[in-house]
Amino acid sequence: MINDPVFQPITINKLEIKNRICLPAMHLNMAEDYLVTDQLVDFYAERARGGAGLGGMSDAVAGEVALAGRLTGAVGLDRWVELWEKIGGLAMRAERVNLDRKQVILSAFMDLQSTARQ
Repeated sequence: MINDPVFQPITINKLEIKNRICLPAMHLNMAEDYLVTDQLVDFYAERARGGAGLGGMSDAVAGEVALAGRLTGAVGLDRWVELWEKIGGLAMRAERVNLDRKQVILSAFMDLQSTARQ
């Protein structure tokens, strides 16, 4: 095993990460109609298999944060259903790259809270 600290495990709070390699969040333009596509899921799954210890995920499509703001202010049931489907896509993505679903749901709620405060 390589002795470089970059390749050593690290524990942050109670989360153990296998190394200190982090894939930053970036916009990939791989979504369609604000929905997660197989291409996007496959992209993150491939990166996870590549060995990055931590991966960041940003907007699936440009304007996603603005859409979340509109959904938060909307009262129509079908708008909330769209949001729920998106969260389901996040859970699917998390499962494909072996992330903890609880972390994904927590992240979704934190994004909702952040959007609501804008």
